[in-house]
Amino acid sequence: STGESEGLVYGKQWYQRRVRGDTATVLNNLRKNLGEQILQYAAVYEENKEKSNASIKQLYTSIGLIEKSVNTTKHSIEHILQAEIKTRSTKLLELEDHLSTVRAAVGALDTRREDQHAEG
Repeated sequence: STGESEGLVYGKQWYQRRVRGDTATVLNNLRKNLGEQILQYAAVYEENKEKSNASIKQLYTSIGLIEKSVNTTKHSIEHILQAEIKTRSTKLLELEDHLSTVRAAVGALDTRREDQHAEG
């Protein structure tokens, strides 16, 4: 009947207005909430970025200090080794001198023994 079809049309229109209105409200609320959330996330991101940058700077500083320490240690070890090599080289030269002296003495003894043998 006409009443039913009018009721149906009216019902559809009411429903569409209602849904559209609600949808608009929901969308506006969503936009507002999302906007606030985005601002919050942005603030957190900035804060974390600053902390992260500070951490990175600290890390680079630590790496630099470690590198410096390693280089200092390396130079110290090199100096110690050079000094040790020098000391041992000097001792070796002294031993070679002693050995030459001993050889000369042994040579002199051998010559003397041979001379005595020839005389005897």
